[in-house]
Amino acid sequence: MYLLLLYFSGTREQAYVYALATAAVAQRIARVCSDGSLTTCTCGAIPHEPPHGDFKWGGCAHNVKHGLKFARNFADAPWRQKSVRKNVEAAVNRHNNQAGRRAVRSSLQTDCKCHGVSGSCNIKTCWKALPRLSDIGDRLKRKYYIATEVKQRQIGSKYKLMPVNGKLSMYQKNDLIFVAKSPDYCLRDDRVGSLGTHGRLCNNTSQGTDGCDSMCCGRGYRTFTMEKFNRCQCKYYWCCYVKCQVCRTWVNAYECN
Repeated sequence: MYLLLLYFSGTREQAYVYALATAAVAQRIARVCSDGSLTTCTCGAIPHEPPHGDFKWGGCAHNVKHGLKFARNFADAPWRQKSVRKNVEAAVNRHNNQAGRRAVRSSLQTDCKCHGVSGSCNIKTCWKALPRLSDIGDRLKRKYYIATEVKQRQIGSKYKLMPVNGKLSMYQKNDLIFVAKSPDYCLRDDRVGSLGTHGRLCNNTSQGTDGCDSMCCGRGYRTFTMEKFNRCQCKYYWCCYVKCQVCRTWVNAYECN
């Protein structure tokens, strides 16, 4: 595992992993504070802004402030040491950690609960809450695709991370950055345990990453028939079980060259 991390050090993929890991810590801590699982924190603060619409602030909000503080202290600790503080990868990791925390903060949403006779919602109580981690991960995934390659430059007495391509506008604090090119995932690389995409099954109708055009990296693919077994002709018997037969079918499958 250490060799894997070393090999992918500074890449776009590592940027995403660091940001997501920091976001996961912040999101989890914020949630457990509100459900009482931690004794060191409680519900989040009631928002300062007045409620917009027919509701009032209440409930127990996720403690995002505490979650972000904990995640910062936990994730940034290795990169704040004097021995690595000026290291370019340490600076990149700190930035991507911050991007992960910013993704959490910007994902904060308003959840509500109705009160009233027969669910009439005469009174509505709302609080601030974080979405599922997968939603935050999707937000960071979009940042992954537009991540900026940077290099360290000395400006006066300070070192700053600047875009490699000078024509690009300066990245923002919520963007992901990287300093090393990613390996070619299309090809087999035993050093990192990557099997490449040769022999991988693909979807010939998909335009996504599982599609043959993308997964096969332009090498093409072969079509073959594959035997599948499925449960079929199921019947319910009193009482109480279901009995099925096993049906065999042949389907077209697609494999990368």
